[in-house]
Amino acid sequence: MYLSYKHFIFTLVLFIAINKGYSQDTTGLALYPTFISSYSPSQQLDMENNNPYLIGGTIISYKKFYGEVRYNYEQLNTFGVYGGRSFIISKPKMEHVFTPQLGVMLGDYNGGSFQFYYLGYHKNFDISFLNQYSVPISGQSQFYYNWSGIDFTVYKKFRLGVSGQYYSDVQTDYKTLDGGISAAIKSDKTTIQLYWFNFYDLPN
Repeated sequence: MYLSYKHFIFTLVLFIAINKGYSQDTTGLALYPTFISSYSPSQQLDMENNNPYLIGGTIISYKKFYGEVRYNYEQLNTFGVYGGRSFIISKPKMEHVFTPQLGVMLGDYNGGSFQFYYLGYHKNFDISFLNQYSVPISGQSQFYYNWSGIDFTVYKKFRLGVSGQYYSDVQTDYKTLDGGISAAIKSDKTTIQLYWFNFYDLPN
C-alpha cells in the first residue's frame, strides 16, 4: 500500500484554503489555513487506510517572508516546516512571485527539502508552479515532486483550469504523472477548489 502523499494516485481532490488575502502578502502578518482532502474512488472508502487522505497546514506571510507548517503533505504522519522569501516582479499586465524555501520534515519521513514556488497573476488567469526536492536523513528515498496548474477566469469569481502532478523516487526510479482538470470559486478570503485527476482513465 502506498502511504506517501506523492505515491497516492489521485482521482478526485477537494482543496479548500481559507485566506485573509488572495496572493502572498508583502506588508503585515497574514495567515492562510489550508485543508486538502483526496479521495480515490478506485479504492474502498476507509479512514483507517487513508482514503480519503487528509492534509492540513498553515501558510505564514510577513512582509517578504513566506513560511509553511503542514502535516501529512510529504508523507503520512510527517510534519513539514518551511521558510523562505518572496521576490515580486510587477508588470503592467501581470504580477510574478518567486519564492524559494528551505524546510525540515519530522515523522515517518525525516529530512530536509528545497522548495520553489512560482505564482503568476493576470486578470484573466493564474499560474502556479511548485517544485520540491527532498532528501532524507537516512534509510529513505530522495524524491522530486511538481504540482503545476493554470486557472482561467470564466465568470467573476468562478475559474476552470488544468493541473498536473509529477513524482519521481530517485532511488527506485519510480515515477508517476497525473493530469487533471479543476473548478474553483475564488474570493479575497476563501478559495474552494475541486480537482479531478486521471479523469481520462476512470478504472485507475
